[in-house]
Amino acid sequence: MCTKSRICVLSFGYVYKISENSKKICVRIKLTCTHSMYRFGCKATYSPMSQQLSIWKEQLNPMVRMHNEIVTANFGYLELNAMRIFLIMLAKLDRDAEDFTPMRISVRDIIPNYEGGTSLDYIIRACVELKSKIKDLEIHSEHNGKRRFKLMTVIDYVQYVEGTDYVEARFGVAIRPYLLQLKGNFTQAELKELLKLKSTYAIRMYMLIKSLYREGMSYETSVNDFKLMMVGNLSQYADYRNFKRLVITSPQKALEKTSSAFSFEEEKTGRNITHLRFIPLNYPQAKPSDSVLSDRLLATLEELKVNTAKIAQMLFAGEIEEGYIHFVISAKKSDIKVKKLGGAIYQAIIEKQLYDEYRTAVYKPRKVASSSPLSS
Repeated sequence: MCTKSRICVLSFGYVYKISENSKKICVRIKLTCTHSMYRFGCKATYSPMSQQLSIWKEQLNPMVRMHNEIVTANFGYLELNAMRIFLIMLAKLDRDAEDFTPMRISVRDIIPNYEGGTSLDYIIRACVELKSKIKDLEIHSEHNGKRRFKLMTVIDYVQYVEGTDYVEARFGVAIRPYLLQLKGNFTQAELKELLKLKSTYAIRMYMLIKSLYREGMSYETSVNDFKLMMVGNLSQYADYRNFKRLVITSPQKALEKTSSAFSFEEEKTGRNITHLRFIPLNYPQAKPSDSVLSDRLLATLEELKVNTAKIAQMLFAGEIEEGYIHFVISAKKSDIKVKKLGGAIYQAIIEKQLYDEYRTAVYKPRKVASSSPLSS
């Protein structure tokens, strides 16, 4: 067993093994890369991308957003910790950027009670699950009356270095049009509400029902298509009763007190249930509110006597980030020329007066140490 390597990296192909009597990890990572290998005494490859790594000073957006074709895409079941990594990655995106950069996710955001030990195994399992289960995301759609089928890699790579307390990952280039610079046909939801849910099926149903708020309609699908979307294959849950209980009624109960509560109808062909229809129950109430603001930020704005209705609406629509609001508050508090602080903050936020300065300050890449994170 290797005693030097303490890293789990997954990119295009991998073999990993965790010692039963040690927390140390030995990995063999196979990259689609023409660069020379960097060896430690155990078998591993070296990613040159890691040496040139630039990390943003990332802001966690309270809303996650994705194209509606991702909402209904076939990528099967993800275990909960892997789905939490995926959601937090969405919340860390600079959605106006032209490309993806590596991002870091705290292990305590993935597992709130993380203390190392056996929790380490859960983190590594989540990394493996994330990279392997949605490596080939299927999108079925129509364009100019013609059916379209597309397979693409969602996660470029994901890695965890023992002792760093973060997972590092980057989205794949093919998914860029579905996550960045979206102008329409997208769905967004509050990250804090998604992270409260205890199953991946509930999370995916939450997003599906949210997508209907923009369309103002129900979602109709065949049982087989819905099974491919949620489970990833037709062989699992061959008994419809088990499928219904785990994938439909259990999420329905989990969402009954949320904004994505739903009902559903079944349609038979002969004696078999072949089609499903999902109906959102809270469509009239699906509108932005102060709930999109974090409790701390809402309290700060109220203390400063700043009207939050328009700000919440802009945040809900994805026109601004919560980080920008904090940036404006800090800037205006330090500006000695400001006489009416609340009014100045409000105007700067809704008119996006400091948005260019904010993006320059927050999203300017900073270099990290040039040594490879694969080094011992």
